[in-house]
Amino acid sequence: MSSERALGSGSKYPPKEPGVLRLYGMRFCPYVKRTRLVLEHKNIPYETVNINLIDKPDWYLQKINCLGLVPSIETDNDVIFDSVIVNEYIDSVYPGEKLIPNDGRRAAKDKMLLEIWSKVVTQYYKLFYPSGETNEVVPNMLSALDRVENELARRDTTFFGGDKPMMIDFNIWPHMERIVHFDVLVPGFTLDASRFKRLTSWIDEMNKVPAVKKTKLQLDSFKLFMITVKNGKMDCDAGLEE
Repeated sequence: MSSERALGSGSKYPPKEPGVLRLYGMRFCPYVKRTRLVLEHKNIPYETVNINLIDKPDWYLQKINCLGLVPSIETDNDVIFDSVIVNEYIDSVYPGEKLIPNDGRRAAKDKMLLEIWSKVVTQYYKLFYPSGETNEVVPNMLSALDRVENELARRDTTFFGGDKPMMIDFNIWPHMERIVHFDVLVPGFTLDASRFKRLTSWIDEMNKVPAVKKTKLQLDSFKLFMITVKNGKMDCDAGLEE
C-alpha cells in the first residue's frame, strides 16, 4: 500500500506487500527525493508510506528507524536508512544501469563534491529558523555555490557524472531544485545565470531527465508547506485535500 497522507502517532504499521520495496518518506523532504529519483531512474517498483516528522509513529521508531528520520527503505529482508546509504544499497543490489562509478578515483571525487555541496545545504537550512536573517545567509550560500559551479567547469561535462546523470547528480538535484525556487523563502531571489553559467545549463539538462520530470516539485503545495515551516508548525500534509 502507498499513503500520501503522513502517518503519525497512534497509527498502526501498514502491512507491506511481499516482494515490493517500500520507501518511507515525507512529501517535501529533499533527502527522500534523492531516493525517489534513483528508484524512478532505475525503474524499480516501489510503494511509499509517508511519515509525520513532527508526530512520528511509535512503530516507525521501533521497527524501521530508531532515529526517526527519512528516507528509509524496507524490503522483505532488510531495513536501510540515510539517503546516501540507501541509494548506494539500491545501486549495488538492484539490476540496471549503475549510477556509482566503478572507478575508485571518480567515486572518491564525487564523494568530495557531495561534501562541498553540503555547505550549500547548510546555508539553505539556516533560513528555516524563525530568527534566520537573509543578509548573510544568501551571500554565504551563493559563495558555496561558486565552488560547485567551479567544480562543474573543471569537469567540463554536461552532468556532474559525465555525459549522463549519475548518482552525484541525483544526490545534488533535490536541494538545487528548491534553490531555483528560493523566492519562496527570500522574495525576489533569482539565480544569476551569468554567475552560474554551468549550473544553469545543468539545471536545464536535469529538467529533461524522465525521473526528474516524474518527481517534479509541486510548487503550490511546497509554498504552503514552507509557510507552515516558517511559522514553526510544519504540516507534512500541506496542499492535500481534506
